[in-house]
Amino acid sequence: MLDIVGNQKVIFFLKKEAEKKTFSQSYLFFGPRHLGKFSVALSFAQEIVENGEKNNADIIIISPKEEEKNGVMRIKDIGVDEIRQLQHWASLYSSGRGCKVGIIDDAEKMTVSAQNAFLKTLEEPPLNCVFILVCHNKEKILLTVVSRCVKRKFNLVNDMEIRKIAGIAGNSEVLSFGALGRPGMAIKIKKGEVIFEYNRIKEELEKIIKNNLNENFIWAEKNFKMINDLSIKMNFWLALLRENMFEKEILKGISSSQSFFIIEELEKFLQNAKKNNSNIRLALENLFLSLEKIIN
Repeated sequence: MLDIVGNQKVIFFLKKEAEKKTFSQSYLFFGPRHLGKFSVALSFAQEIVENGEKNNADIIIISPKEEEKNGVMRIKDIGVDEIRQLQHWASLYSSGRGCKVGIIDDAEKMTVSAQNAFLKTLEEPPLNCVFILVCHNKEKILLTVVSRCVKRKFNLVNDMEIRKIAGIAGNSEVLSFGALGRPGMAIKIKKGEVIFEYNRIKEELEKIIKNNLNENFIWAEKNFKMINDLSIKMNFWLALLRENMFEKEILKGISSSQSFFIIEELEKFLQNAKKNNSNIRLALENLFLSLEKIIN
């Protein structure tokens, strides 16, 4: 089975499940993003379908699609139609000797109607079919669905394990800071898929704090459409601010107590940004209004 950094208790449990061939009807993998939850789910699925193929008819993956709305790329909800597709697939015979595995990635993106439709499948499960829900926010999954799953939480990984990913390439200390305890993020940084430059990100945050409202509103106008990049950047800012709470002079012009309140406002923005109907530009402007009150 896939060898990932961290969360070895989960890996050990799944290896035992695969060895015993006594699988549960449904599993729920939950925890922050970039911890390897989906990779583990897919590896586990490939292990238990028993036909030795990486891409085969005995594994189906349901995941939310992207769409552009008002110039902003957003993640669509998983609706009833997608769950009906899963149910139809589950009703078909397996092409191999083992069971079939249905994976729902970003499962919290299922609408309430979709979750209720999926619940019917869990209440009357098809023969030899295993379902794995991968989610980053377990609280958005109906309790009736959660209660029917074997739950395995994925936790943030310590710096020592993160630094193993860096190897001899680059500054492992900087990479582990940018990873925020998430092996998947460390891999993206190492591959260059996510650009993490400690000093540049630090200076940008200090500039945002120093800017007047008009300057920050211009910044919001330039950046509001890039919500995925914004989310990554703000998580880096949160890490810097948390350090600033305990070590003086890391961020110029931002005190420890101010860091605490800025963290609250950034987390509030990130939560609102996850909602498909949120106005990102307006939310950014409200964020900057709040930051001005904190600093001044």
